[in-house]
Amino acid sequence: MDTHDDLPSPVPALFPARATRERVDDWLTRELANANERIARGSVMPRLDMARFRQELAAFDFETPQPAEQLLAWKEMLEAKGVEVSSTTQHEVIESIYFRDPNGYFIEITVKLRELQSLDARDAALTLQAAMNAEQAGQVRQIDTVWREKGKLLSGQCGIESEGPGIFVPALAEFASVVDAAHRNPGYRVSQPTPGYYLIESEEVLEFNRRELGLKPAVWYGLFTGGLCGRIDTFDKDRVRIVEQ
Repeated sequence: MDTHDDLPSPVPALFPARATRERVDDWLTRELANANERIARGSVMPRLDMARFRQELAAFDFETPQPAEQLLAWKEMLEAKGVEVSSTTQHEVIESIYFRDPNGYFIEITVKLRELQSLDARDAALTLQAAMNAEQAGQVRQIDTVWREKGKLLSGQCGIESEGPGIFVPALAEFASVVDAAHRNPGYRVSQPTPGYYLIESEEVLEFNRRELGLKPAVWYGLFTGGLCGRIDTFDKDRVRIVEQ
């Protein structure tokens, strides 16, 4: 192996055969030795074949949602080869697994669970506006402040006033179990004051249990992403309790 073109392409290089790995290691050892000589002669500009890099990336589909079974297949394949792999982690629209390469660097494999919608963009814009409003008021000491400000923004857009307890929930698949659970509770009121958001309210207190909702931790900790009306009394890994402000 004497040239860059002799290297395996990036994708197959992720899990090389032992012979390939040893061949690459030998090549890298020689290149590092040669690099010292080149550095001694002057500055060195790194080389990156962008055309080749783009060609490799073109094999990946970053737009189309994929079944979660594909992620589980990767996990099973890696574990069968003796690789320690994390449990699956859902981050709202994506789900991921994590593991380390032979050099100790973290690698993430992700599948997209659903298409992004206009509501995703609207919700992100509202979150940003709420954060800026809270920051300008000099009130940001904890994330609850931003969620509460977002609740005020949505309440204002809907022409309603609420001191809570209540939460706005985006009408997205990952939060559907929250709305379903609220519908089943006779002490909760569920309305849809604006397209794209449900408002869940109670006269005294709102309580939810993560395990009963079937939510992954990353989605659970995004429970207030739609906006908060009231005050968070308890929020741990499995239980949330919201009371009046």
